[in-house]
Amino acid sequence: MGTRSTTSFYKRDHKHGTPQHLLTYYRQYDGYPTYYGSQLAEFIDNCEIVNGFTTAMKGGTHANGVGCLVAQILMYWKNNDGQYNTGLGGLYIQPESTKNGEAYHYDVVFDENNECSILVFRYGEPVGSFTPEELINNAVHIEAGE
Repeated sequence: MGTRSTTSFYKRDHKHGTPQHLLTYYRQYDGYPTYYGSQLAEFIDNCEIVNGFTTAMKGGTHANGVGCLVAQILMYWKNNDGQYNTGLGGLYIQPESTKNGEAYHYDVVFDENNECSILVFRYGEPVGSFTPEELINNAVHIEAGE
């Protein structure tokens, strides 16, 4: 049996008080903070969001805006978590409002300065809001319910 999770991405800009939804996906397994949560946070933490790019930049270390970063994250997990790493199964795009009682949910919110906070929920109950670095450093405690 897998540890199911969902992840939603949002971008707040100076014109809108409420973050705008970009993407939600469902992970069929390994959604717990010490695996998926910390790796998601690490991917975000290791990627510089820029406005315009050069040929010296590459995906995984640079993203041309938040939308580019979210697309890279989706591609990474789809290509590395599916059946035999072929992209088949494992990860599914779904409507923002869909919740199926997953063990974990992650709201990844970028502010107008592209700073990221990750809100973690366990079985629908809020656990806390973390920077990517805080999530990486506290994944064991989050998972243990501390």
